[in-house]
Amino acid sequence: IKNLKLKIIFVAILASCFMLHASAPAGAQELSVSIDPPLIQIEAKAPALVKTPIRIQNESDQNITYSIFLLPFKAGSEKDGQIEFDKNLIEEYKDIFGKIQILDQNRSLTQITLAPKQKKDLTLSIRVLKDEKPIDYYFSVIFISEAIENLDQDSFVGARAGIGTNVLLSIGPKSQTQGHIKEFSAPKFVDKGPVKFKLNIANTSRHYVSIKGNLIIKNIFGQAVGNIDLAPVNILGSSERFIEGINWNEKFLLGIYKADLTVTLSQQGPILKRSLTFFAFPAEAILGIIVAIILVVGIIKRARSKSESDS
Repeated sequence: IKNLKLKIIFVAILASCFMLHASAPAGAQELSVSIDPPLIQIEAKAPALVKTPIRIQNESDQNITYSIFLLPFKAGSEKDGQIEFDKNLIEEYKDIFGKIQILDQNRSLTQITLAPKQKKDLTLSIRVLKDEKPIDYYFSVIFISEAIENLDQDSFVGARAGIGTNVLLSIGPKSQTQGHIKEFSAPKFVDKGPVKFKLNIANTSRHYVSIKGNLIIKNIFGQAVGNIDLAPVNILGSSERFIEGINWNEKFLLGIYKADLTVTLSQQGPILKRSLTFFAFPAEAILGIIVAIILVVGIIKRARSKSESDS
């Protein structure tokens, strides 16, 4: 795999853009490339030879040659599940990168040329030696197109396109999974739904975790009136992540509600729990009802007065 420091840093400028939108077109010159899967999760115990498939497709109408790179990443500073390529990790990852190959029928590749619309099934091969210590590695396998004839060679973005797949490699045995709920909140008062919950989970383990969980909402009588399953997400080792999209979409709300959250960090635990309460009062709806009642009462009184005057 090509992993010269200066070249990798240069490529990372573009790679950091397209890794967040793997299904988007790859470049401004109508080049398009797709990759499957966009995420690879590997758990291995030394010694091991791990092989997993990668399919890449040139969706353009011309031959494209792709160079292959490995880039280490870490959790993004926004804590939203996005990643950041970190050149400071290159030296740390040098040893493991030397044990990784992209294979085409057992032939190691640093480049691959695809015809128009051609699909290619490749293999990501990782050799884990007997003395490898338990550790996590997070990196991307990047396919960057070579400069194309007649394009502006002074413009990197204009002359190249690419895509990649993220790899979460966890070499075990894993230490005990640890973490905690750093924030679980919702508005104290709402007048209507949906109710949006905010959740931030800190993974203090050295390895990544794949969380599962749900949120049960109860009314003042203790009856369950809402059940929200959390979308499964990965949280990298020693990082935090905000869990998006936790919304209770009930429209009409009235009274005191309690939300009970349960999150499991792994099959072996720990199980994290947190609760909160909020009050709902549909002021606009009730005001509308009152206004309607007043109007109806007024109409009835006028009708009676007119009837009495006529008689």
